[in-house]
Amino acid sequence: MVMANDYGDQIKYKESPYNISSDKVVTASGVRTALGTKEDVANKQDTITDNSTYYPSSKAVYAHTSRVDNPHGVTKAQVGLGSADNTSDINKPVSTATQNALNGKQDVSDRVSTFTGNVSDDTKYPSARLVYAHTSRVDNPHSVTAAQVSLGNVNNTSDLDKPVSTATQTALGGKQDTITWETYISASSTHSQYPTARAVYELVQREL
Repeated sequence: MVMANDYGDQIKYKESPYNISSDKVVTASGVRTALGTKEDVANKQDTITDNSTYYPSSKAVYAHTSRVDNPHGVTKAQVGLGSADNTSDINKPVSTATQNALNGKQDVSDRVSTFTGNVSDDTKYPSARLVYAHTSRVDNPHSVTAAQVSLGNVNNTSDLDKPVSTATQTALGGKQDTITWETYISASSTHSQYPTARAVYELVQREL
């Protein structure tokens, strides 16, 4: 069998061991050897399978390399996220670190603007304005009594209306009541009348 000279692009097959050339006799052995370098058309597959006999088409390879649905089953551990949970940011639980930080914070609801109803609650704290308002009061907000300021025996009366004290009355007991001085001494004068010095002088002069 003589081959036509149409294998210009297959120079290697003209030489041994193939000897497929227009100027050579084609042998069965040479053809088999040449065919042994070729892949069977039946082995070409449009899908990728686990078989070393088959080979995929370019389309099948491209279809695989273009996939973005994790065709190799890569796990989160393989990408360094083995400890991560598959939850959205909005649904993530409070982390241990965050909780520890929160434990050192005061709840906003514990801040109060009035002392009413929470005076015995150790978890509540007043606002600065509330404290200032209290410390600025001058209406005895703590209900301090006279006894607490060492004035328990004092009566709430003005100086003008105060009664005569015991000590004062004792002192007054040794005093003469206010009298009307007599400017003239006569035989009708009594022991309850007190003459002025002039009245005494004039009496003495009259008796001379």
